[in-house]
Amino acid sequence: MRGNPEQVRELHDALKRRCLYHYIDYPDPEREMEIIKTKIPAINDYLAKKIAGIMAKLRDQEFYKRPGVSETIDWSQALTILEKEDVDEEVMDLTCGCLFKFKEDVKRFKDMKTEILIESKADPEE
Repeated sequence: MRGNPEQVRELHDALKRRCLYHYIDYPDPEREMEIIKTKIPAINDYLAKKIAGIMAKLRDQEFYKRPGVSETIDWSQALTILEKEDVDEEVMDLTCGCLFKFKEDVKRFKDMKTEILIESKADPEE
C-alpha cells in the first residue's frame, strides 16, 4: 500500500497487519521548484518559484483535498501553455480547476487568493 497525507481509509485489521507503511510528506518549495523545472523545462525560474511558494502556502490551509505535486505540475503546464509569466488573482481564478477538484475547495481558494499571493511573493530578480 502507498499513501500520502491526504489519504484516510479504514482497512480491515487483517489487511493492516500485512501492510508496511511509509508516509511521504509534501516537498519543500525549493524541491518543488526543481520538480517543476524538471517536468516543464520551458517554464521560467521566476514563475516556477512563485508556483512553488503558492503551493506551500495552500498546503498550510484546510481543504477537503489539498493539492499535491501532480496538481502543481498540471498548473505549471497550464500556465506555460497560456504563456503566463506571473500569477495574479485573474490567473488564479482562470486556472484554479488545475488545483482543486471539489467545489467547496475552489470557493475557499477564491476567498483567500489575495492573502495567498501576498504571503508567497517571489522576487523576480532572483
